[in-house]
Amino acid sequence: AFGQCSDLFISEYVEGDFFNKAIELYNPTPFAKDLSQYRLIRWDNGSTDSDQPGSDGILNLTGTINSFEAFVIVINTTTQGQEVPPDSELAAKADVFYCTTCIPGDGVIRTFYFNGDDAMSLQKLNGNTWINIDIFACIGERGITTYEI
Repeated sequence: AFGQCSDLFISEYVEGDFFNKAIELYNPTPFAKDLSQYRLIRWDNGSTDSDQPGSDGILNLTGTINSFEAFVIVINTTTQGQEVPPDSELAAKADVFYCTTCIPGDGVIRTFYFNGDDAMSLQKLNGNTWINIDIFACIGERGITTYEI
C-alpha cells in the first residue's frame, strides 16, 4: 500500500560540520507548488515560541517546487566575511543558497543555525494562519548531550 501525501514535506535534513547545513523539501503531488505559501521555522533549544512575529528563526520561502521533485536549500554564510563556504559537494546539490543577511530589511535571520537540540518545521499558510505540515525533531524538547569518559 502507498502512503498518501498531499503536500510538501522535509525529505532530508543535513547538519554537517561548520555551516554545512541544508534542508531538502519534496513535492509528492502532481502539481507545482508556490513556495511563497510556505516557511521554515527553527525552534531554538527546545523553544515553543519560535513562530512569533519578528523571530529570527523564520525563513519565508520563495520560488516554485515542481511536481515530484526535490528542492534543496543550502546555507551560505560567506556574505558575512568570516565564515567558510559550504562544502562543494553540498553546494552542487543546492537549488537555492540562503544567507543570513541577504534579505533586505529583515536583518540577520538564523533559521539555518540549527544543531542537535533544535526542531525544524515546515509551515503552510492556511487563510491567515500558519500550520505545521511537517516537523523534524520534537518542538519544545531540548536534546540532552551525554559524554563518555
